[in-house]
Amino acid sequence: MTCAKCGSPDLVRLSVLHQRGTIKSDANGYIAATGGTAYVKLHGTSQSESAIRATPPTEKNLYVWMFLWCVYVPLPLIGCLIGILGTVFRWSGGAPPLENLLGGSALAAFGIGMHFFVVKNMRRVVQWNSELYPRLLVQWRSTYQCNKCGRYGVPVAS
Repeated sequence: MTCAKCGSPDLVRLSVLHQRGTIKSDANGYIAATGGTAYVKLHGTSQSESAIRATPPTEKNLYVWMFLWCVYVPLPLIGCLIGILGTVFRWSGGAPPLENLLGGSALAAFGIGMHFFVVKNMRRVVQWNSELYPRLLVQWRSTYQCNKCGRYGVPVAS
């Protein structure tokens, strides 16, 4: 296999380039200070620029959107209850019925709008994880970098 641009056989797969340029480190120890000592655990990752450019695609997190959906689903129901109960049963010292109805309606409308927003983004995440991510990962696994000219691409069979 050779580079499609310069013909050099000196190619490196992106997965290897990413692995070589990523260093994970752990450190444990005691730190002495004027007030005493403290035990410290440090974890870190360091990456070269070439490893950052060769980073593989990642799956998107669906759990955040699922959590937001669970938070926003009850809002329309709560808004309707506030509006209806505040209008039917006027509590002593409470807001006038019209304000209860308007406030409850606003909360219900906000909850319905957020529900559609969250569902739309959940669909995008599912589409990314099921359709786009697998194709990008296959493409990443078959891409090389030429060490001579620096070009990224699929090599040509020699």
